[in-house]
Amino acid sequence: MNKERVKGMVLEVFEKISGYKMEDLKLDDDLREDLGMDELEFAQIAIELEDQFGVEFGEGWSVRLVTVADLLEAVGSLAA
Repeated sequence: MNKERVKGMVLEVFEKISGYKMEDLKLDDDLREDLGMDELEFAQIAIELEDQFGVEFGEGWSVRLVTVADLLEAVGSLAA
């Protein structure tokens, strides 16, 4: 699966769960500080992405994510 397809799918899931529109997101937006994400939202995103990509994030994965770019990179590396 190509990188742009993965990015689009991740951002669609993010938009669905967080309520933020894809066009309003910047790669350097801080998931917690700028977008107000909490652990429940991270868990919902993880479940949805695990189902879509057939991957498993494991425990503590969300701690390593700071920005939207980090989320895209994490999913992209697992989905490759």
